[in-house]
Amino acid sequence: MFHTVSLLTIEQIYNFLKESPNFQNSTQFERLKGFFFELHDHKIGEFKAHQPLNFNKSWLVVDAVAAPNFNHKQLFLKWLCIRFNIPV
Repeated sequence: MFHTVSLLTIEQIYNFLKESPNFQNSTQFERLKGFFFELHDHKIGEFKAHQPLNFNKSWLVVDAVAAPNFNHKQLFLKWLCIRFNIPV
């Protein structure tokens, strides 16, 4: 599966979310949902966490339980790169 998402893109979204005011009070699931919402096409109300994600016309299923802790940046970004087939 090919995606046009780059490591730079996901790292910028990650850094943006880490600086948001409510980040520290969010759960792991809320952080993941926020991340994928930002990465998704930003259509308010259309992002559903229980459905497969459509990135660049390719469907992607992400197991949120298997995700590393969002606070561990390098592990989290590496996990995403594997999911998106992004060369590291």
